[in-house]
Amino acid sequence: MEKGMKVTGHDLIKLGIKTGPGFGELLADAQKLVDHGTIPWCEISEWVKTQAANRIHSQRTTIPLRDEPLPWSEAITCEPGTPDEANLLEVRQHMTSIMRNPMVQKGAIMPDACPSGSQLGTVPVGGIIASKAIHPAFHSADVHCSLYASFWDAASNDTKEIMDAIAAETHFGPGGRDELTIEPGPLAEKMDMLLSDLARTKNPFLEGLLPIAKSHLATQGDGNHFFFLGLLHGHKTLVTHHGSRGLGAQVYKRGQAAAVKHTKSVSPQTPAHQAWLDPDTEGTLYWLAIQYVAQWTQLNHELLHAMVARRLGWSLTEDVYMPPIFNGHNFVWERDDGLFYHGKGATPTWDYRAGLIPLNMGQPILIVRGSRHGQQEFCGFAPHGAGRLQSRNALLREMGLYGEEDAAKLQAEVEKQVPGLDVRFWSGVPDISETPIAYKDPNYIVDHIKRFKLVDILGMIEPLGCIMAGKGREPWLSGRPRPKR
Repeated sequence: MEKGMKVTGHDLIKLGIKTGPGFGELLADAQKLVDHGTIPWCEISEWVKTQAANRIHSQRTTIPLRDEPLPWSEAITCEPGTPDEANLLEVRQHMTSIMRNPMVQKGAIMPDACPSGSQLGTVPVGGIIASKAIHPAFHSADVHCSLYASFWDAASNDTKEIMDAIAAETHFGPGGRDELTIEPGPLAEKMDMLLSDLARTKNPFLEGLLPIAKSHLATQGDGNHFFFLGLLHGHKTLVTHHGSRGLGAQVYKRGQAAAVKHTKSVSPQTPAHQAWLDPDTEGTLYWLAIQYVAQWTQLNHELLHAMVARRLGWSLTEDVYMPPIFNGHNFVWERDDGLFYHGKGATPTWDYRAGLIPLNMGQPILIVRGSRHGQQEFCGFAPHGAGRLQSRNALLREMGLYGEEDAAKLQAEVEKQVPGLDVRFWSGVPDISETPIAYKDPNYIVDHIKRFKLVDILGMIEPLGCIMAGKGREPWLSGRPRPKR
């Protein structure tokens, strides 16, 4: 074939090349060689056949799981023969599977580590996974579940008055608010700007989510989410714990579906709950989407604190004792080493900012800051709480309270565990699976924080009361009046 002649698809077919993905690209490459004019067609033909074989082989090559798992760091111990031992054994089984994932590079588990799923290779609570890719399931559907503390010069208000204000302003349970009115000011402007950005976005992981983002503002969800009242050096302190609600759940759902689709083609051995997105392609859009979710979640906390403060007559400027503290623990962070650090119930501390670690409703919330040792040995994370020793239902069955609906009986059990504190449950039915007995010994958590030098403890917010979402019956779902709180 002479220079200037056109190579056709028929020419390639005569060489035994089958049409399909890459055929057009190969045809174009062959034409460039002909146009160059220095290589005879017989050599071009051989080059084309070799390239076709190599490219087909490349397309069929997939990324296998590692034969052996990478090692991971453990900031956790247990006594043989205790419930802790079975708990840790299950956590290690999950980590063994996860560390075979071809994208994963590092891992760690915290003192509060406990299993969070039955599928082998599910990231445990208290688990940290550093990867070359972004794995939605490694941070869970409760994207950017987080803690926010505000500190107030408000000594004249008693505990009951503040708890009543919290009960009147917060919103737990499924769904969102019918209406949310925010006074004009910087917070209202921030809300309008964030919602306007969402209305204009073309990001496929965020498109169409404006209605749910609006209705779920100033709501806290269910489970172990709470609104806590405490004291720091005599100053009233509000602490909220919740995630990104329906907005984050929908972003996660879309991200996980895209990750499964991507991973099925490049690494079919990888289980769906370990699937990943390529951070240089579709993963970039998911990354931007969860950054938005993080901003929305912080606004959600700020709104709730401002609403309670205004009900109590506190000034959002003059009555503030010190700046708020905010940190997420279900998220993925990109670090300077180019890896993506996924924390599932793990507090990031590598940048030495202050963070919050609650222990249980009857114990102080720790104010912490990262330590150099924890940064180097344990991926720069700390525990996010006390962690469970067993499932909710297992605990209730063990206590003979599974299915119990006698509120007075359940309340007596709560008061036995947290005497003197104003503890309430949104559903009106106390949830024993959220009381201190459901969690690991807080002394164990503090001891291990110090033993492994995970963080420096800067202070403690002493408890006065809290409202838990809990898992009790939700009377409003069956048309009965919502109970007084």
